[in-house]
Amino acid sequence: MIDPEIRKAEPADLDGILAIYNEEVKNGIATLALEPMSREEGLSWLAEHGEGNRCVYVGVSDGTVVGYVSLSRFSWRGGYDRCAELSVYVAKPYRGQGAASRLMAFILRRAREDPTLRAVVSIITSSNTASRNLHEKFGFRHVGTLKEAGWKFGIVLDVDYYEILV
Repeated sequence: MIDPEIRKAEPADLDGILAIYNEEVKNGIATLALEPMSREEGLSWLAEHGEGNRCVYVGVSDGTVVGYVSLSRFSWRGGYDRCAELSVYVAKPYRGQGAASRLMAFILRRAREDPTLRAVVSIITSSNTASRNLHEKFGFRHVGTLKEAGWKFGIVLDVDYYEILV
């Protein structure tokens, strides 16, 4: 088991965050992004997550970013501002060691402490069993499936929506 220190992400963490995310862009289905995120895009993304209920936290072990969790804007429409989209990523060498659970527990505690937030949603490819199981473990419920909504590596993917009220 790994017990990373969890803290607010800083620009100095960006290389670690991008390494984790871009590995998944290139080789996985946890994100349906097709192109790696550049450093400039990453800095902009990090800046967008610096206030209110939009945030990024990193899990650090022995000085290495082993994972991160974020709450992002669910929609640009103002009526959705009480809802956030959760993303959680863990570097491959640290998967299966409890880091994702620690990050998830941390961000849900933070979400519950935020009076401006009511719902947290995750969008997960249906074949991502590990992520679906993680969300269910923390009380998220499956609220719908978009059939054949995703496409990556020449494969058509169903996409599940999970929700928890905080």
